[in-house]
Amino acid sequence: MSKLVVGQRLRQMRIDANFSGKDFAAQLGWHASKVTRIEQGQQTPSLYDIEQWCQGCGQGEGEVTVLYNLLNTPTFEVQVAEGEPRLLGISITDATMTRLINWGSSRGYTVEEAISVLLGHANSGGH
Repeated sequence: MSKLVVGQRLRQMRIDANFSGKDFAAQLGWHASKVTRIEQGQQTPSLYDIEQWCQGCGQGEGEVTVLYNLLNTPTFEVQVAEGEPRLLGISITDATMTRLINWGSSRGYTVEEAISVLLGHANSGGH
């Protein structure tokens, strides 16, 4: 689940850095298929892979930490309605994770902070 979201973020990072998948793979010394598998969520990137990817795209350690934590953070099914997330369960779809990331990012939250806000609302009954 979250590896697809991470893959989508890594893909966008690569595109924003103006690399084709093939050129980016060559820069990192990887096979082009590895880049494709990571971006499509078919292969879970290691911490080293994420570090190399972020470095290759000119991103800092903060982005490495966010992406690695996203791969390893327990996830929750949420519904974003009226600008506030609501906890629904313990499974999550890729679309839901993307909504949570977008909701948090639009308010200046990291992924961890957005989840913390979500859990705070769940514990207080959403009020």
